[in-house]
Amino acid sequence: SPQQPAGAAALLAELTERAELYRAALGNAAREGGNGARLRRLQRGLKTLEQMLDSVRSGKPIDEAEIPPPVALGKGGGAPGPPPPASPEPPEQPPAPPRAPPAPDP
Repeated sequence: SPQQPAGAAALLAELTERAELYRAALGNAAREGGNGARLRRLQRGLKTLEQMLDSVRSGKPIDEAEIPPPVALGKGGGAPGPPPPASPEPPEQPPAPPRAPPAPDP
């Protein structure tokens, strides 16, 4: 097989995983009779991913900025929950206990 540049394997793995997500989301959207706009967006994303996979497999470079974003699988019908906050607050750190002064030498 042609020698793949370093990083191609990782890229292939990421693209493959993302394409699987799109396939699963498409299946869910189709089952739920989801809105046509979402279906079309998913189909377009999947098509882009498959073209990128072909390119990477044949050793052609792709623009990683063009990779379709990961999709949320709309599992378990109903309205999706609120999106997580963009910058989660770090957990409160308890203040360190004050150090006892060293005992004076007798």
